[in-house]
Amino acid sequence: MLDSAAELLVRWGYQRVTIDDVARHAGIGKGTVYLHFRSKDALFLTVLLRVHRVLAARLAGRMETDAREVLPSRMMRHVYDEMVVDPVARSLYLGDVEVLGKLVHEAADSLGEFTALRQQVIVEHIRLLATAVACARGSTPSRPCTPSPPSARASWSPTGWGPHSPARTSTCAPICSNARSRCPSRSPTRPPPSSNRSRP
Repeated sequence: MLDSAAELLVRWGYQRVTIDDVARHAGIGKGTVYLHFRSKDALFLTVLLRVHRVLAARLAGRMETDAREVLPSRMMRHVYDEMVVDPVARSLYLGDVEVLGKLVHEAADSLGEFTALRQQVIVEHIRLLATAVACARGSTPSRPCTPSPPSARASWSPTGWGPHSPARTSTCAPICSNARSRCPSRSPTRPPPSSNRSRP
């Protein structure tokens, strides 16, 4: 039923498709559609929510396999790939009014909270990833880090280290303006020998 609705949505657009069309294309009765969905809006919003959920699940699966997949460049590449192969996803993320009609605004309202939450998680994940890498190296341009025990560094993971974790607050100090001069590093730099040193 949802597959038929998605196909007709892309082919004819939301304004032209009816519940009768979806039922006929799916080979079921009109009453069967209404057993699951109270209205045409509910049916097609479910189609859009399914596309969004599938895409989010695929992205999450990639992130669990490789933490680097949280990087915006990699993430957007996969989103673009999905948009190429899935016309419903393309219409949803481009806000195609010709295909979605008034669903553009209703989908934005329905998905807005989930999208905002996902964005918040992504931003926090990127920040923690950057901080952990910088701390492992000894310093960071935006947040100076103090050396931490090897066990604390080894226990870090993208999903297991929250924003208020004791390990995080104990290893990273407040932001400093000059990371090179104020942040410790693994190999302290020494000033070059002066060529004008006076002789005895």
